Amino acid sequence: IGPGNNTLGRLQEVEFASVMGITAGMAMVGNPILCNGGNLCFRKSAYQRARETRTDMHITSGDDLFLLHALKPSGKVAWMHDPHTRVSTAPHTTWRGFSAQRLRWMGKTGAIKDRWLQGLAQLTFFANASLLLLATAFAAGANTFYIPLIILAGKVVLDAWLIVRVGKWMCIKRLKRFYFLLIFLYPFYATLFPLMSQFIRPSWKGRKT
Repeated sequence: IGPGNNTLGRLQEVEFASVMGITAGMAMVGNPILCNGGNLCFRKSAYQRARETRTDMHITSGDDLFLLHALKPSGKVAWMHDPHTRVSTAPHTTWRGFSAQRLRWMGKTGAIKDRWLQGLAQLTFFANASLLLLATAFAAGANTFYIPLIILAGKVVLDAWLIVRVGKWMCIKRLKRFYFLLIFLYPFYATLFPLMSQFIRPSWKGRKT
């Protein structure tokens, strides 16, 4: 995603850089769990074979991810590690569009029965929710300051390492400037959006997802 022309767009660049790092890493070890339709290439024959076994064709969003997991059992999914093959998508410029996209993405996760994807989604949710709960407990007077501080420090270091590596590979130098802002915003929407997606179905291309 990028390039962004405002703060929201830049934050999406940083966030999606980490997603691309996870996408590439899992694919390169032979266990792909994420993909993006703009960067997805497949044979028509493979698509037709996968379609015969799919039971998710009625879902209006997420066809790229559902296709990936339909093709995954064949063991023939690969990652093209060449920055010249990447495709850029413009980020959302409004919080309303950004929120609807995240609700759409997170709302379809439960329909994909892949234990690695489910595990990653649950780990992300509980890690960020725990951080918020500990921070709230500290604000309420509990003597837990060092716990969220240690967790946050570990998360910052690991996330920064991943984003810097992806930024170098994709020749994006501006990611670091917006990374520290994302540190404080991400736990909130990484916790709230999964919860909201269980009850809210946003519209996409004139249809409810």
